[in-house]
Order: sequence, then structure tokens, then C-alpha cells
Amino acid sequence: MTGGTVGSNLRAAGARPVERSREDRARPVRHGVVYAVASGKGGVGKSVLSILTARELQRRGKRVLLVDDSSLDGNLHLLLGAGPVPPSDEVTGEEADPDAPIEILENLSLLPPGSDRPGSTPLDARRRVRDYMDRSTRFDRFDRVVIDAGQGIEGVLRAAIRCDRFLLIVVPEPVSLSDGYALIKVLTLHDRGIPVDLVVNRCAGPEGAAHVHSLLDLACRRFLGRGLPLCGWVPEDPDLRRAAPTPGGILSVDPALVGPLVSELEATG
Repeated sequence: MTGGTVGSNLRAAGARPVERSREDRARPVRHGVVYAVASGKGGVGKSVLSILTARELQRRGKRVLLVDDSSLDGNLHLLLGAGPVPPSDEVTGEEADPDAPIEILENLSLLPPGSDRPGSTPLDARRRVRDYMDRSTRFDRFDRVVIDAGQGIEGVLRAAIRCDRFLLIVVPEPVSLSDGYALIKVLTLHDRGIPVDLVVNRCAGPEGAAHVHSLLDLACRRFLGRGLPLCGWVPEDPDLRRAAPTPGGILSVDPALVGPLVSELEATG
């Protein structure tokens, strides 16, 4: 079973998509477009959906960079079964570039956390921003960049420095919705012009996604003066649940699980 989008399953449920502005609909998907995947709380599947989104874009012929923007606690390399950056090149003996993307599959590379290096020490917030800006110079070498944004306000605002669109991941639970709204509020206060789209993960069906969307969209319109488009929903998938705990196991999961979501994202990006 695959998820749905505003343009398909949600119409059947009677939900109406949020109207996008003429400028938003006309915005072309350009070379090097950057998507940031964020959540208000942990445990909602943000990192897993970041990987699946990147893989689906790669499957469609894009050259994709997946960015782990967590500080010290990044785990994308574990989910993907990739080892840590070695301190030196095994062939030449020269010191390895800790910021060099790691090739996971053809046309899919991983940029590990900037401070996740052998012998590294935690960076303060200002140095983390500077580090992120330096690493983001690599983004333009790729057709699409998918950022697994760090947790908390700092991580979200850091991703906003170089981001074209945010994907807010929530699950149908009150705490997730509350924290998700708080994240939208922070982004709106920081830069109202950044597009934010909702993705409902581990959802039973289009009716549940429409209900979650209606709650968050109403709150955003009433208190923030902005709508919240629904990009899509992703069902609970038993194959994904079994594969995710094994290093590299997620690579065996068919990324078509997020196919409808990626189609909507690319069409309105």
C-alpha cells in the first residue's frame, strides 16, 4: 500500500487542498533545489522519510545529496549502513576530507554531520551555523538536496539558511501536532516566505490525514495568518518497520512508498 496526495486520495475523503498563491504555483523546480525535512518532536520517522524521499528522487533520475544536519548524534550513516568518515585515505595515506559526500548508491550521496568527525568536539551554535554554511557550498553540485534537519529550533533555523521548502513530518498524536505547530510558528516568525508542507506519517488512510491536516491548517490560519498545504501521507509499513533497525536495511525498502508524496512535492516545488 502506498500513501496519497492532496490531488488523489484526499479528494476522495472530501478534503480540500490549501490554495497556493499564483507565485507559489508558478515557482519552477530549479537545479539544486533544497528540501528540508523537519519535525517538532523525535520518533515520528523524520530520518527514515528523508532517506526514502532522497531515494525516490534518485530513482527518478536526479542526482541527490542527502544531508545529515544533526550535531554529533546524526544517524543517517547507520540507517544506510555506511561507515564513519575515515581519518585518512587508505590508498594515499593523506588525511581524508571529513566533509566529502559519501556515495551510497549511484547518484545518491550522503553528507554526514559537520561536527561528527574523528576526535571532534561539540561546536557552539554560532560555529555550527558557520560550519553548515561552508558545507552548503556543495549543494549546487546536485539536482536535489534533502536535508534531515537537526532537532529543535536551532536545527530548523539552521536548515532555513539554505532551503527552498520545508516538509513538516507529524504523526496522528496530540504531542506531535502541538510540537509541529510550534515549529511552524518559529519558521513563520523567522521568515514567512519559506514554504512549509505537511506530511502525515504512520497514517491509517486519507480520512485520518485529512483530519490531522484540518486541525493544523485551522490553527495556522487563525493564529499565524498562513495556510498549511498537505503534501501527502505515508501509511504504517510492516516491511519498513522490519528493515529500519538493520544497518543498510532501509535500502531494501521500495521508495515508491513515498512516490505520491514526491510527485506532489516536485509538481508544486
